[in-house]
Amino acid sequence: MISASVGALQGVVPLFLLLAVLLAVPAVVIARARQAAVLPGVAAAVFFAGAFAVTLAPGGAGGAATNMACVTGTSPGEALRTTPGVLNALLFAPACFFLVRATRRPLASLAVICLAVPGVEWAQAAFPLGRTCTYSDLTLNCAGAALGWAAGLLTAGLARKNSPLTRRDLIRGGGPAAAGTLVMLALFSALTPIEGPSEGLGVSAAQDRWAREAAAGVYGDDARVVQVQLRPALPHEPVRIDVTTDLGSLTLAWPDRKILTPRADDRRDDGGDQARTPSATPATVRPAQP
Repeated sequence: MISASVGALQGVVPLFLLLAVLLAVPAVVIARARQAAVLPGVAAAVFFAGAFAVTLAPGGAGGAATNMACVTGTSPGEALRTTPGVLNALLFAPACFFLVRATRRPLASLAVICLAVPGVEWAQAAFPLGRTCTYSDLTLNCAGAALGWAAGLLTAGLARKNSPLTRRDLIRGGGPAAAGTLVMLALFSALTPIEGPSEGLGVSAAQDRWAREAAAGVYGDDARVVQVQLRPALPHEPVRIDVTTDLGSLTLAWPDRKILTPRADDRRDDGGDQARTPSATPATVRPAQP
């Protein structure tokens, strides 16, 4: 998620500025109407705008169309050993912290968080953003959001010298928080889990084009490419590209343009027909030259 946004940097900045204005203006109006401090609300708006811009700006990973699939990816523990994984864990923490401080209603804030944070990954699968939904990103985002929410709850309690969880907030915020969680569970149940690496990284335009042609040659033109990822280069070894589709996965060699390891993994309903098999073997595939 974080790494994919680097290639979309030109779109991230204007989207961030637009979202910051759209979120900050209502935050100021609400704070003044409640005679509350303006700064926490503006800070929450700006941090949410940054998180949304980084995760929802159109990128180059995955296909150009919706795929309604979410990649299993690496485990959260493995992801945390990388810089993108740490950034994903911290992405929503400041926004959720300031949201609690701005609203002074932790459970009402939790209702917003339960919809907004998981909703980002779902949107990457449901809309043609060229981004990849991954469960590891989802886990890290939610963990960071929980950390920010807990920190906001703790500091709010210390400032008030009593529990910030009031009966009024429990009545008004508990139900929406539970409803938001159920909505997200229902939305994610409509996604297809697909095994594969967590983020499409590093491929050039020529590599991406050839990888998609190779996938179409093996699995057919109706195969949906979920992501294309460049593996780290090894000494004296050809560059390897991993391609994940809804029908299976491929490992490709570059610049040799060879298909090394195709694997069928069709999860679609075939209407009672026999299981689909790849339409070609590695030796018979001849993707077009770029």
